Amino acid sequence: PAVFERDRWTCQRENCGMPGEECHHLYRRDGEWLLKIEQIILLCKPCHEYAQGHLKESRIELGDKMKFRGLE
Repeated sequence: PAVFERDRWTCQRENCGMPGEECHHLYRRDGEWLLKIEQIILLCKPCHEYAQGHLKESRIELGDKMKFRGLE
């Protein structure tokens, strides 16, 4: 899949570097997850669990990373 290739099969959370296993959607609109590749980031399972449990914090952290990469 394109997200895995773009993110080099590696978790994109700062200072992690573990193999990426799961796609994380950064944004929703009207209750639906946006499916554009630019709004999806690859995470390892522990980081994805953290992101899902801390939506506001992870959206800021991961969203800033996407902006820096010019992908948002």
